[in-house]
Amino acid sequence: GWVDTVFPGLDEFWVCDEATKQVVMAEQGKPKSYPRAELEFTGEWSADVEIEEEVVLTESQLRQVQAGEDWEGQLWRNTGVQVQLEPPGPEGGSGRLLVGPGFGPEVKLAVEQVRAVLGPSTGAAESDADDWPPEETERQQVAGGGAAGE
Repeated sequence: GWVDTVFPGLDEFWVCDEATKQVVMAEQGKPKSYPRAELEFTGEWSADVEIEEEVVLTESQLRQVQAGEDWEGQLWRNTGVQVQLEPPGPEGGSGRLLVGPGFGPEVKLAVEQVRAVLGPSTGAAESDADDWPPEETERQQVAGGGAAGE
């Protein structure tokens, strides 16, 4: 199976059964919780699982993304993963890019590409807006499938 829900501070994980694709339930009809020590990561990603990640943007990176033309479309064509800008709310704060949902390894590659183009989040060595969005390149092929467990 695969990890469905993580409760980071509690060392508690809910797991989906590979055959039923449902959360494993305890006898009381509630989701069964597993501690990390009882789980083993097989190193495989399940094609049945989609993930999402976010990239928090500095003000400079936010301006860089907003200055780019058709950056969402170019990233989609380049990575095959949906990327959306969520600007800061009226109260301010950081903007962020939502990457996914998609097949785990493809989402992780898209996040790496976004971070490489934008530069470090500290703002120390940021790319020029002319570099955004990244040029189209051939999508990296990712071998996938199988079941994942952690």
